[in-house]
Amino acid sequence: MIQILFISSIAVQVIFGADPLTDRVRTLPGLSFQIDYDVYSGYLKGNVNGTWKMHYWLIESKDKPNSDPLLIWFNGGPGCSSFGGAFEEMGPFYVDNDGFRLYENKYAWNARANLLFIESPVGVGFSYSTDDFHYAEANDDQTTAQNYMALKDFFASFTDYKNRKFFLSGESYAGVYVPTLTLALARGINNGDFPNSNFQGSNIGNGYMHVEYLYNSQVVWSAYHGMVSMENLRFLKANCTSRATVIGDLETYSFVDYMTTEGHLEYESDGSACGDVIERLVNMPDMEDEYNYYQDCYVDPPLFATLPQRPKRMQRRKNRARKQALNGIFDKNADSSGNPATKFNYISTDGEWGYPCWNDVLLTVWANRKDVQEALHIDVAWRATNLTWQDCNDPMYDAYNVTYTDLTTIFEDFLKENRNPNFRFLIHNGDVDTICNYLGEAWFMRRLAERNAMEASPRRQWFFSDQTAGFVQRFTHGSGVIFDLMTVKGAGHFPATDRPGPARQLITNFMWGPAPTGPDYNSTAGLKLMPTFAPLLGEATSDAPSTTSGLTPTTSKLTTTRVKMIQSGMAAQEIRRQETREVRQTDTMRSKKSESFMDKLSGTLGRKKKPEPTEGGAPHHEGDHRENEHQEMIQNRPDDAFPIKPKLDGIVYEHEGREALDYALIPAISKKIEIEEGAERRFLTRESSEDSRIHEVIRLLLGWINDEVAGERIVVKNIQDDIYDGQVLQKLIEKLADIRIEVPEFSQSEEGQIQKLEIVVSTANRLLTPGQYENPKWTHQMIHQKDIVAIIQLLVSLAVFFRAPVRFPEHVSAQVIVARKENGQVKTRYTTEQLTDKQDELCPKGERDAFDTLFDYGPDKLAHVKGSLLAFCNKHLNKINLEVNNIETQFQDGVFLVLLMGLLEGYFVPPHHFHLQVSTHEEKMKNVQFAYQLMDQVGIKPKSRVADIANGDVKSTLRLLHLLFTKYKHELGPDAERLEEELEHIVQSLEPQTTQRSRLRDVGSH
Repeated sequence: MIQILFISSIAVQVIFGADPLTDRVRTLPGLSFQIDYDVYSGYLKGNVNGTWKMHYWLIESKDKPNSDPLLIWFNGGPGCSSFGGAFEEMGPFYVDNDGFRLYENKYAWNARANLLFIESPVGVGFSYSTDDFHYAEANDDQTTAQNYMALKDFFASFTDYKNRKFFLSGESYAGVYVPTLTLALARGINNGDFPNSNFQGSNIGNGYMHVEYLYNSQVVWSAYHGMVSMENLRFLKANCTSRATVIGDLETYSFVDYMTTEGHLEYESDGSACGDVIERLVNMPDMEDEYNYYQDCYVDPPLFATLPQRPKRMQRRKNRARKQALNGIFDKNADSSGNPATKFNYISTDGEWGYPCWNDVLLTVWANRKDVQEALHIDVAWRATNLTWQDCNDPMYDAYNVTYTDLTTIFEDFLKENRNPNFRFLIHNGDVDTICNYLGEAWFMRRLAERNAMEASPRRQWFFSDQTAGFVQRFTHGSGVIFDLMTVKGAGHFPATDRPGPARQLITNFMWGPAPTGPDYNSTAGLKLMPTFAPLLGEATSDAPSTTSGLTPTTSKLTTTRVKMIQSGMAAQEIRRQETREVRQTDTMRSKKSESFMDKLSGTLGRKKKPEPTEGGAPHHEGDHRENEHQEMIQNRPDDAFPIKPKLDGIVYEHEGREALDYALIPAISKKIEIEEGAERRFLTRESSEDSRIHEVIRLLLGWINDEVAGERIVVKNIQDDIYDGQVLQKLIEKLADIRIEVPEFSQSEEGQIQKLEIVVSTANRLLTPGQYENPKWTHQMIHQKDIVAIIQLLVSLAVFFRAPVRFPEHVSAQVIVARKENGQVKTRYTTEQLTDKQDELCPKGERDAFDTLFDYGPDKLAHVKGSLLAFCNKHLNKINLEVNNIETQFQDGVFLVLLMGLLEGYFVPPHHFHLQVSTHEEKMKNVQFAYQLMDQVGIKPKSRVADIANGDVKSTLRLLHLLFTKYKHELGPDAERLEEELEHIVQSLEPQTTQRSRLRDVGSH
């Protein structure tokens, strides 16, 4: 008997955890497309006293959020996060391969439903216990109790949903969560404890509902999918006959009798001959994707280290990915330029080039960003720990107490207690899943139907876009309850990911099918078979301004008007329409104001004005006398180049830091230092603010920036005031990298400005420090707070990276005061920050080698060395009918480097894994970076920077080619020895010149 009846009719006063007013997400970091629906993130109570806090994620319907049903989703595991389902399966937001940008899933399930994702049980994802942040104890009954309480809290808090139709849905081990919660809800509704009685159905995808059936059927499934020899099949039929009722009929055998398990989650051979054969059929080998038998996974090598660790299964996937990577197989969708959502094959009938099956890694990167957790209202207490969000909680998985290995009695108890004759169940499976296969589910449903005298309809095809999408069979109980047993053709464990179009059609019809006849899964009512993508942020739309996005309101705080509208019960769509009207009215009023208003706006809006004509009629460009302006700026430093020091009213700080703060050059944007609890701010000391070498670095930076952005009619005068809003930085990076950053041209609100700056700074981080997604070197907060140290370091790094024609003073450092707020008090400390390095390090050359000597003293020998290295390259490239003639130009786009690495290692790199046709600097960088990744896989560590190769630095290119030659010279035989001897001879012949010139320099120095 199920032990989840903690529910009683006793009234208990509780404080609800969720709050629609404060939980609405105002901005979603990385969002790249426009939306017109709201999302919410916060916590629900998992127990009466509130010590169990369960994170939820609510996404409104795209269609009619005020009346569309609510679909509640649970991932399985046990111990896996529903946040993963939201961002990897049926939610509208997918994470790009940079771990930053969110692009659109156009087949999201919120087409005609509101989606509620709950991270369950406590200890999974952002859900936690206030008594123990590492809480990982769980069992089926406890999980049911937590989910029941969380839903009570939700309906009590979100009163708009109190009488709304709602459905449960989940996958995998949610094949336990959903049925047990379904029974608990039925009982709670019957006794009046649960606040919403409009419970209409439950969907279970690839469910773990009968453990023995799943493992026994997997042997049969594998045997007829080519995984067993005829000899082993005969052996199984003749010798592994435990509990068999018909010898020779594998469906009647009990193969689990030859296996052992500790927790009913994983099974291994018991050491017998039968067990050894069976284990190979139920546990997929390393190079087979157990979640989709026909799927080939592709993974980007730099993410290997971040793959979440799962017992056995995840390790197997990781090993498989590494092997495929070594064979030149990578994600086709590795290019994140443009809109990555457009690159997937949504209509494929096989497993090729759909959604990347390794996106759980990217979600882990995105979800652990500080700005993301702040935007999602993740509790400060949780963020203050050393915990990180993970797709699955391994300790919970290992220790989980499986209570129900057969859900038959749970369904039967529900049928006895249910009072809704129109209630429906959907049990669906991807037909190539080997974790929870369709055959085991069919056995389970057949037994349940036979035990309860259900009427079975014929099994029929169902269709998506006039193609077979799978098969469906309906079982009807005498009470009217419907059970639909379905398969999704070509889908694995995650149908919403593998077959997004059919999966969305399936779930929508399940919810909207009329009663009592039940769903027609072929219906396309209210759905577009091939939905279009939403406009990207910054793109103009014909019917609404881009500011109508549900995540980018025009004000940074919840307005009093909106609070009143929500409190009055006004529907969400009507609120948005009212706000849109206000935005348009405000824009109209602004346009009527005088042009002088532009001067009052913060950031670069006031700078981008058309140049006034001079007396002679020609436009006068403010940059014409830039040098004089720069000199004047430095001479008048306290009023221009650096901010003015304000009074420190209301600031509490340690005695030892008082003098330091008095002399700090605090930004003049406020009369008080504004530091959030736990945050830091940095300020230059007076000595550093007066350092002429720092002034010189700033002068050089200003001159360089103004030269680069001159075509934009922008003049940069102040290193802080003109950089902090992101406008100049955006134009500079776009010019240097030859890319387009997808941000609005102007942002008139502080929130919009910060969002834009975040995207721009993230782009800079990806260029300058690729792969450091979790700990970026620069943050948008640093730049927006006018942190002069961060601004200088960022600009110097850009100048060095793109080889600006600037020679900075060497070894320039700044004395910095770091102010940190802890427990309401501001504490300070001194530190030293390096602004520039040695010139050779600014433009790295590495240790002096033969190529330095060659370029310095033997330019006449250079052509001979180039020819020899070209001969080495062409000996391999000729195998695919390619030839290099010019080292200066033909290697800098990375194409030949990638192909050459494949040839040297004996594999062909498919063209869709890199940019075969290069049109931008960023594409060059990505190609060269990709080639470096291939080199790293075989232990080659180039000294030349990626940027040097992409920028066409000949010396760096020669060094790299010689490194490859040294690694693979054994393949050239006598040719290799000849080339090596020639290079050594050239260097030796130049040594006398080197020595003589060194002596002349020594004499000159005396």
